[in-house]
Amino acid sequence: MKTLFKKQLSVILTLLMVFSFAFSTGISYADQTLPDGTYNVPVSLMKATNINESSMAAGALAEMGELKVIEGQWHLTVEFKPMSFGLLTGRAYDIKYYEDDLESELHPVEVYTTYEHNGYDYPAKVGMPVNYNNEGVFIKMSVSGMPFSPKAFIKIDTSNIVLHTITASAGENGSIYPEGDTIVADGETVNYDIVPNSGYHIKDVLVDDVSVGAVAEYSFDSVTADHTILHHYRQRRRTWHDCAGW
Repeated sequence: MKTLFKKQLSVILTLLMVFSFAFSTGISYADQTLPDGTYNVPVSLMKATNINESSMAAGALAEMGELKVIEGQWHLTVEFKPMSFGLLTGRAYDIKYYEDDLESELHPVEVYTTYEHNGYDYPAKVGMPVNYNNEGVFIKMSVSGMPFSPKAFIKIDTSNIVLHTITASAGENGSIYPEGDTIVADGETVNYDIVPNSGYHIKDVLVDDVSVGAVAEYSFDSVTADHTILHHYRQRRRTWHDCAGW
C-alpha cells in the first residue's frame, strides 16, 4: 500500500512540475485569414509554459477538432477523454478558457456532450471562441484525483486547410455580386447574382471559359478547385411598346 501511495505521490509531483503556472508564454499568432466555413483541424494539448511542447496530459484531447469561422469569428469544438498517468486515470472537468493570454479573464466552455463515470458526468465535446488568427486557446481545468487545476494550451493546426479562389469579372453594362476574388474553403458553396444595367440583358455567362447560358444566378457547389466566372451583356432591342407615346 505504501509503495502504491509513493507512486501516486510521484506522479502528482511530476504533474505539478509539468503544469507549472506560467507568467510569460511567448505566444505567436498565425498569419492566415480564413474565410467563413467549417474546418476539421488537428488539435493538440501543449504546455501553458511553452506552447511548442506537448503537455503530459496530451492524451486527454482527441486528435481532431472542428473550427467554425462565422463572419471572421473563430469557434473551436474539441473532445476530451480520460487520461492515464501511470497507475492513475484522470478525467477533466470544470474546463475554462482564457479570453487571450494567461492574464486575461476565464470563462466556462460550452459543454455539448458528456460521459458518465462512477455517477459523475464529465465533459466530452466542448466549445469555445478563439481569438481572431490565434494559434489556439489557453485553458484551465480540474482533473479528477488531482489536487490542483492545471493550465494548458489547445493548439490548432491550420496548415493543411485547403482554400480556393473564385474570380468574378464584371463585363460592361452590368454587375456581378460578389465581384473580384473570393477566397473559398474546400467544400464550401458560393452563389453569384448577375444583374444587367437598365436597357441591357444578359448575353452569356462563362464559367472557366465555358458558356453556361444567359443565367442571372450561378452557384459553385462544394468547391474543390479555383474557378472563374465572366458575364457579357447586349443592349435590349426597342419594341413598339417601348416607343409608345413618342
